[in-house]
Amino acid sequence: MPTSRAVDRALANVLLALVGPGQPRARTTRGEYAANGADGLTNPNDVYVYIYAVVVAWLILAIASGLLMVLLGFIGYRVAGSTGRSLGLMVGFGLTFFCSAGAADAAWRSLVVYAVRRRFRRSGQINERDTVKLQMARPGSLRLPLQLLVSLGAVFAAAFYLY
Repeated sequence: MPTSRAVDRALANVLLALVGPGQPRARTTRGEYAANGADGLTNPNDVYVYIYAVVVAWLILAIASGLLMVLLGFIGYRVAGSTGRSLGLMVGFGLTFFCSAGAADAAWRSLVVYAVRRRFRRSGQINERDTVKLQMARPGSLRLPLQLLVSLGAVFAAAFYLY
């Protein structure tokens, strides 16, 4: 099973390859933003770009899975009637909540990164406490299983509501 950090890095790489980090510094490629941010190195600007790329990528996936939910419900209704519609909606609902939980987690971690980045811009240096906070902003190993639990909870809630 892939780790939370590997999933976030892949999402950030794809998003930064598509849209770019805005105004990249000289000598820094888009892939380096994601790599430096994912590794939690001591440059808060890299971590800031990385974490917001992760938030946006999870949100895009949540919107896409919400649209997929509607499509699955429609196809399920055409194939198996009301039962098929309910099953399609439950699967899509679970996917949407999985992606939304990833976005919420990344947004929560972005608050720490934003505070460190703000202090770094004011003082021009990073202290030991900020380095520890940047390390804490990296995703934990339990994030993907917790996202899965949120997704399963949403599926059970939808099943309870639809049946």
